[in-house]
Amino acid sequence: MGERDAHRRLPLHGRLRLPELPWRILLVVKDLKAVVKQSGQGNPVGGVNLTIHEGKVYAIMGKNGSGKLTFSKVLVSHPNYEVTGSSVLFKDQNLLEMEPEDRSHVGLFMSFQTPVEIAGVSDFGFLLMAFTSQRSNHGLPLVEPLEFYSLVTPKVAASNMNPKFVDRNVNEIFNGGEMKWNEILQLAVCILTLLLYDKINPSQ
Repeated sequence: MGERDAHRRLPLHGRLRLPELPWRILLVVKDLKAVVKQSGQGNPVGGVNLTIHEGKVYAIMGKNGSGKLTFSKVLVSHPNYEVTGSSVLFKDQNLLEMEPEDRSHVGLFMSFQTPVEIAGVSDFGFLLMAFTSQRSNHGLPLVEPLEFYSLVTPKVAASNMNPKFVDRNVNEIFNGGEMKWNEILQLAVCILTLLLYDKINPSQ
């Protein structure tokens, strides 16, 4: 019996079994503590320890008000919170010393339950700015708007979205599903390493 025939005779779970991989450490959080910046009071995040490996999916669970969303906001440098103690390494770099845009450049992305509307900014222009900023940071050649449009159009079509979708203002008069499709489009065009998802509304 040849090697190909032997493979065909394997049970389904045998054919789909993946090899063990040496998962690379992506994020290391040690004793993360943060408070509300304006008041300096409260302890929305107190002593979090977490290690994230590349290629894996993690679910952070807990009751309402336990700090799940706040933890993600602190990682992306939300202005409402101040870190009071921690060590956070992202790809062996000190994440806490980075500005929000630098955290985006190294591949950090957060999806909010209800994304913010940006009046007066077209979705296409927003995507182009994000794409251009990341490519510039990675030392990659910049692209012209028409070239970028040819890159985005197939991704819009693959999502069964109306091509005119990108001509609308960012999340303005979008329903919940459209907001999520828009975030998926952002994921498709940007260079990302770690995605932080807030809970999604049941209607979406």
